[in-house]
Amino acid sequence: MAKCVKCEKPILLIKAQDIAIQWGRQFNWIAYCCPLCDTVLSVMIDQIALKIDTVNDTIKWLKGF
Repeated sequence: MAKCVKCEKPILLIKAQDIAIQWGRQFNWIAYCCPLCDTVLSVMIDQIALKIDTVNDTIKWLKGF
């Protein structure tokens, strides 16, 4: 069974939190955290939000023509 790297308790569930990262512009990411001590275990880009942002930006760009 997986254990948290900080509190060393077994992890039965993962808590996912939306976070924003500034890198030239704001990107939506997801932080996966231990539900017991809130230690961040992993961070990855929110692929659904990225897809929505890409579609919206493309529509805005196309309306410019």
